Amino acid sequence: MRNTLLLLLAIASIVFTTSCSKDDNSSDFANTLNVNFVTTVSQTNTNLTIPLEGTTIEFTNRANGNKNTVTLDKQGLASANLRVGNYNIIAKLTMSKQAYNQLIDASNSKEEKIEEDSITFTANIDNLTINDAQDIKIELQMNKMSTSGLIFKQIFYAGSSLQDGSGYRDQFLEIYNNSAETLYLDGIILAMLHNTTNGQATGPDDISYLPSRQYDWSKAPENSGSGNLNNDYVYAKKVLRFPGSGTQYPIEAGKSIIVASTAIDHTKNFIIGKPSEFVDPNKTVDLSKADFDVYVLDYLQKEFGIDITQAKYRYNLNTIGIGKMKVITAQQSDLAMRFATDDGILLVQLPKDVAVESFPTIKAPKKNDSTQCLRIPVEYIIDGVQVRHSTESRVAPRKVPVSVDRGSSFAPNGTYSSQSLLRKTRYKLNNGRRVLQDTDNSTEDFVVINKPVASKGEDSFTN
Repeated sequence: MRNTLLLLLAIASIVFTTSCSKDDNSSDFANTLNVNFVTTVSQTNTNLTIPLEGTTIEFTNRANGNKNTVTLDKQGLASANLRVGNYNIIAKLTMSKQAYNQLIDASNSKEEKIEEDSITFTANIDNLTINDAQDIKIELQMNKMSTSGLIFKQIFYAGSSLQDGSGYRDQFLEIYNNSAETLYLDGIILAMLHNTTNGQATGPDDISYLPSRQYDWSKAPENSGSGNLNNDYVYAKKVLRFPGSGTQYPIEAGKSIIVASTAIDHTKNFIIGKPSEFVDPNKTVDLSKADFDVYVLDYLQKEFGIDITQAKYRYNLNTIGIGKMKVITAQQSDLAMRFATDDGILLVQLPKDVAVESFPTIKAPKKNDSTQCLRIPVEYIIDGVQVRHSTESRVAPRKVPVSVDRGSSFAPNGTYSSQSLLRKTRYKLNNGRRVLQDTDNSTEDFVVINKPVASKGEDSFTN
């Protein structure tokens, strides 16, 4: 799944001026910089000379959300006008199947030809500070398709309305077998990662941070071990494990399972805080047929001695007849399998001789962050998606390594909007099995639907 080919787009000779966005224009050109782009392509991982004409580079001003897009010409040159500030950047080049395969033939290259209609090269940079003349390097990666393994098909992290929906209680994940053979869920781990929040990322400097404003986990108390403690590991605040001893929970090729926060029919549920009023069924979803759900109160009672009769726990239901995820790690404040607006969500598969319980628990590096995290080697990750905030100014540093997800995805209407992330269909085979798009770039791989679909049927695919 993480089968990628790296290309390097070096953006040099940078001199910055005004933004093309209406709100960024300034009559006196104060605090603006002119950006000139000169691009090159690294030959480290390919012998193809990739033409850069048509590459788009989109800058989004984090302060006001204004966008500015430039397109490279035949010489790989472009210029843009930007104000001094912090930007989120997306670069993208799309080549048609014909153009790419002709390039292989013309170069007498042994590289594998593509079967899809097109191939893309992309790069994402979050929170880039532009304040003086500098050289910027953007690493474009070929979004090469993978068709093997378990992947996230649908991520309903937004939840539904607090006024007449189910809030966070109807969140769920759909996991799909994108391979051609039966795979097993037994022992697979679902993890939600921890790192700095947006507020911490824009706060004062601290030795707990890397230059990217992510945590420097090498500064965490008692965090030691082999390898790079920031790049070779992820740090999970919540870890759940599927039951089974090996072959008890199969997923056939082209089939999926659903893990619900609470596996009930939320369309027939009461509004939070209003036990006499029902939700609007058009804003939520029926999860009564989910395959698994999460009950955390037993864990919290055992680990923290909480009183589960407290009112705040009344919506965490212990459903009957639904498979239960085993809680390996959770925080005392957790109420369920609840997702944040900037979550890193992973599927992890461990070798048979490695137990998740053997991984160390590490406190977050910052003194006033008491979160206890399980340290997991990156090499065991089989899929991951970086969810980000819908508001540019509130996008936090990423949690998922770029080797797992080079992009990010989000519900544009934000939390409690009923919007869901759904993976694109790549193609449909004659036997009816769909192969979903998996390029390790969630920006490219997912679309947004206005209401989640939990049927696992024909209506739960993009086409």
